[in-house]
Amino acid sequence: MGYIKILALAVVSILVITGTAYVQEPAPGAGAKVEFVRDLAQFPAGEYELVQTYDNENVADSNNEVVQKSTMTNSFAYGLNVSLEGEGATRCGRIEATMKRVLVKVVEGETFSYDSDGKPEDQFPIFEKQFKYVIGLTSKAEIAVGTGLMPFKGIDAGWEKGAAENSDLKGVLTMNKQNYGDARLDRMFAQGLEYLFGPTDATAAAARRSRTLKVGDMWNVEKKGRGIRGAEVAVAHECKLEAVRDGYATVSVAWKINDMRTEMQDGNMVTCGVDETGRVEYVFHVASGLLTTMKGVIDRGDQAAGPDGSGGIVQNTLRSHEAQSFSICQKEGPSTPSGPGPGSDFPHVAQNPPSRPTRILSQEMVGRGQWADGSLAISPDGRRLAFAVKDGDRTSLVVDGEVQSECNWARKITFSADSKHVACVTTREGHDVVVVDKKDHAPQVDLALNLPLVFSLDGKRIAYVARHENAPYFNVVVDGEYDETAPADSSRTIPVFSLDGKRLAYLGKNGAKCLVAADGKRGKEYDDIGRILFSADGAKLAYEAREGNRWLIVRNGEELRQYDDVVPGTLAFSPDGKRMAYAAGQGKEWFVVVDGREEPRFEYIGNVSGVNFSPDGKRIAYAVQSEKKWAVVVDGKRQELFDRVGKIVFSPDSSRIAYEAFTGDKASVVIDGKEERGYEKIAENHLFFSPDSRRLAYLASDGKQWRVVIDGVEGKAYDVILADTPAFSPDGKHMVFFAMARDGSPFVVVDDREGKPNYPNIYNISGGRVVFDSSTTFHYFAGKDGKIFLVEEEIVVGR
Repeated sequence: MGYIKILALAVVSILVITGTAYVQEPAPGAGAKVEFVRDLAQFPAGEYELVQTYDNENVADSNNEVVQKSTMTNSFAYGLNVSLEGEGATRCGRIEATMKRVLVKVVEGETFSYDSDGKPEDQFPIFEKQFKYVIGLTSKAEIAVGTGLMPFKGIDAGWEKGAAENSDLKGVLTMNKQNYGDARLDRMFAQGLEYLFGPTDATAAAARRSRTLKVGDMWNVEKKGRGIRGAEVAVAHECKLEAVRDGYATVSVAWKINDMRTEMQDGNMVTCGVDETGRVEYVFHVASGLLTTMKGVIDRGDQAAGPDGSGGIVQNTLRSHEAQSFSICQKEGPSTPSGPGPGSDFPHVAQNPPSRPTRILSQEMVGRGQWADGSLAISPDGRRLAFAVKDGDRTSLVVDGEVQSECNWARKITFSADSKHVACVTTREGHDVVVVDKKDHAPQVDLALNLPLVFSLDGKRIAYVARHENAPYFNVVVDGEYDETAPADSSRTIPVFSLDGKRLAYLGKNGAKCLVAADGKRGKEYDDIGRILFSADGAKLAYEAREGNRWLIVRNGEELRQYDDVVPGTLAFSPDGKRMAYAAGQGKEWFVVVDGREEPRFEYIGNVSGVNFSPDGKRIAYAVQSEKKWAVVVDGKRQELFDRVGKIVFSPDSSRIAYEAFTGDKASVVIDGKEERGYEKIAENHLFFSPDSRRLAYLASDGKQWRVVIDGVEGKAYDVILADTPAFSPDGKHMVFFAMARDGSPFVVVDDREGKPNYPNIYNISGGRVVFDSSTTFHYFAGKDGKIFLVEEEIVVGR
């Protein structure tokens, strides 16, 4: 998903909503006032995804007999990068939008789509030709403003480029520019703003940037609606502030249009009428005024009645039903909460499975007070807690309950993988300072805004991308020293350590060319470079590279065979480092290359499932497209065909394999080649084996409630489960997770046995989760009365 400016509270718990977490906290009382501010600079930086859908059904009838029916569905997905620049009065919020997916369904059974993340079976070549200029990385739109939100600029250029290069598509591409270009983004982000701030034109925006309301307040906004034959009519829209929670506010808007008139047509008197009702719910981020969720339904009837020419009366009616939605959800990451917020009915992920109660062994207070937005971080072992406490203009970094440093701002709080070290970025006198374990690591730098701090696996080394003050380019900083081997890409370079921490590699730049810098040496320059990877023993360094229109793998400086394409992100080493594989394409054929040998050819190789080695390195599995369907290939053998397949998982002992499969509107799990029963939904990327490899668990839903299915046995259904809490005990005998009561209180569930809601809040953001210490004891972070506790519980066997 940190989002709260004026409603920041110390008590926080995390819910899973469509796979994404958001912070839940008590709503203010009905009399509490809430100030809405239009200031994009107050929206938390991070990676998000924006999805808009539009469904429309039109039914035309004559004297109540259907003469025509049509349906249409549109779905658009954009990747959003929200960043913050500057300080104080010059602080500015920036949104960068990249169109990712488009789906248009105009009649039943016929879908036209284009997907940047893969090659859908229904993708039409004409769509691919139309959208290739604006999907993926070819075209982006940006806004960078402090108080306004419009307009976007950038995606129109992609359509214009397409029209210039394809004279046969110039007309449709020009039309698409209007439907899918910058103006569409403007409309998506502008909708609903007038209900809080008045008209959204520049003059009005400058005159009114804030508004104070309280929960339960109602007001009217007069807007133009569609009357008879589309003519504009003044319509009162009834608005109400329904709820405020998590720094988000839900505003409902309802309206009704009844327009009737009689007119002469061809000498006959005809009665025309319009009847429309609409209701929309908007969820705004209070501190920035940014719309994050919209759900609305409009039902409309257009009628005309008059003589039919034979003495009778003919009545024609066109009825339409429109359903629209818009949502911004944060992608995976440790920083902040996200999602639609209160007032929505997005499905909550939940879980379950056999039976033991628990008892609390200990609770140790590890923090108290109010932390700054988005700063809470939990170590991988679940025992250390870090956050920033804001007091006026000063911020203190608190780790394990102790103040470590003071600064103007603290961000990017990062624990090492072994949980022994913690780093963060602070700001002093307008410059970034990286602090590691209480000590300044590299003062007076400008850090690359959206790139992480990277620890080596043993936590002894740290690297990141920064530059000297006023330097012309960025470099990788390693252990406090600038690596001058090559300039870094400030938007793409993420340092890569070998597992033993002795070696470091990163993406470097030389003008428009790319290279890999490793161990103080520059590699050959290429037109582009993809994944960079060390083998487990650190002896091999490989990466994906493009030279002209051809792709290849470079391993320890040796160029392997060139292909027309290499599927991005599929390069993989086996866990023992002895084997290497990747997916490549030549002409119309796609295949996986394993240890230099090309596997059987297919229509396409998917990068969502990746190329997967078993833990012992002896087996390999990946997803392929065949006969316009998808299947998983295991050890060279293709399995059953499905519409789509998802995550592939090997058991810890390498003997078993499971994956997610989807056919039509059903989802299922395939385990050891056998498909289990189908559900409406399977929570993707929530498929896991027990440590002893004997049990398999996943999340499934046949409606709004979710449950855990273990070895084909369904557990109890719940509305809500806290993110990342489900865990098998080390011996695989017990399953633990946290669910949520009707009043919002979380409680532990152990083998289908529900415990008491001892704490109002469970913290599982940014790495926090249930962690087992033995087969019968586990720990987690919880909150109560403004205090944070490290809680240890025991599974009481035999009761």
